[in-house]
Amino acid sequence: DPLSDLYMEGFSITFEATKECYRQDFRRNLLYYDLTNHVIIDKTGYGVNDLRTGQLRFSNAPSTDFDLWAGEGEHRADKMLRYAKFIVRAEVKHEPLKVDKDEIAFVVRTLTKDLRSENAESLKTLWPHALKQCMNSQPHLCALHKWVCEQSGHSWWQEWLPFVKSHVKDESWLYSLRADDRIHARNPSEASSASDIIAQLKLLDPFGNG
Repeated sequence: DPLSDLYMEGFSITFEATKECYRQDFRRNLLYYDLTNHVIIDKTGYGVNDLRTGQLRFSNAPSTDFDLWAGEGEHRADKMLRYAKFIVRAEVKHEPLKVDKDEIAFVVRTLTKDLRSENAESLKTLWPHALKQCMNSQPHLCALHKWVCEQSGHSWWQEWLPFVKSHVKDESWLYSLRADDRIHARNPSEASSASDIIAQLKLLDPFGNG
């Protein structure tokens, strides 16, 4: 209402904040700038602080209703992949984000489940868009690989590989990633027997070609 004391020309302030918090992804992305009045509108009340303190929090935090935040199908897949993208991008910039342990655990559980279920199709559809930077840049791919392995080990990276291989700009990057991960997991020089050394050397060949 233009006659109301609450009216700001050029920008509606009739936000449904609760609805927005569950539809959007992260609190830091729920900031709006009113070009007419030169005002930053922080719809969650946390977004500006998250940016200042380097935090990545779900848009409905501090609520712990993670399933309602995630949604279903492609909507859920997009949020999970975007979470990984934000982590990776910050890592490459040497500005690691602070995360909530329960939220990141939920993302890992959900991605693990979706990689093995019918929602994998949604992941495949959104992968090229959500993780485009990770697929086109070796530093970003390395950071993605590091994050995946840190969260749930190298075996989880194996589950990501079919999705990654379909879109990575240079597949040769994957060779160094997989070999490097195994070298750091255990150095062949630490093996206790000849058979153990052979087993370790075989691990250095990513695709088992001898």
